[in-house]
Amino acid sequence: MSASQMVLAPKSLRDTLKALHLSAESLEHFSLDSMPATVRDLACEHLRTCERCCHALRAIEPASFVHIIEGGPIHFRVTRLRCDRWYARYWGAPVDCGRTFRTLAGAEKYLTQSLRQVWRGHKCLPQCGLRLALDGPPEWPHVCDRYSD
Repeated sequence: MSASQMVLAPKSLRDTLKALHLSAESLEHFSLDSMPATVRDLACEHLRTCERCCHALRAIEPASFVHIIEGGPIHFRVTRLRCDRWYARYWGAPVDCGRTFRTLAGAEKYLTQSLRQVWRGHKCLPQCGLRLALDGPPEWPHVCDRYSD
C-alpha cells in the first residue's frame, strides 16, 4: 500500500495509520505542497505525533522561511529531492516560482537573490523567519517542537 493510498483510508482507520510511517516520496510531496488537501491533512496529523517522520521531513528541508510583505506572506523553501537535486521555491500572492539545482548552495542563493530583487527594501517583521512545511500559515503557531534545535 502506498503512502498516498494509506492516507486516503477511511477515518475509522486513522489510529492504525498513525502507527505507519510516511515514505520518502510522501515526505517529498508534503514538502513540495503537491498532495491533495485531504491527504496533506492526514499526513500533517501523522507528522504531529511521529518523531521519526518529523525528523525525516526536517532532513529534506534544510532551508524554509517566510517573510511578511504588504500583500501577505511569501514562503521560501528548499527541498532535497529523491533524485539528489534541490528544489528552491518561493510562493505567496501573487507569485509561485521555483527551480531545481544541483547544490544546496545554488538553491539557497536563488532564494536569497529572489528576495533581494523582488522585494527590495523588505524590513523583517517579528513574524518573519523559520517556517517549515508542517507549520502552516504564519499566523498559526508552530505545531512541531521537534523542529527546534
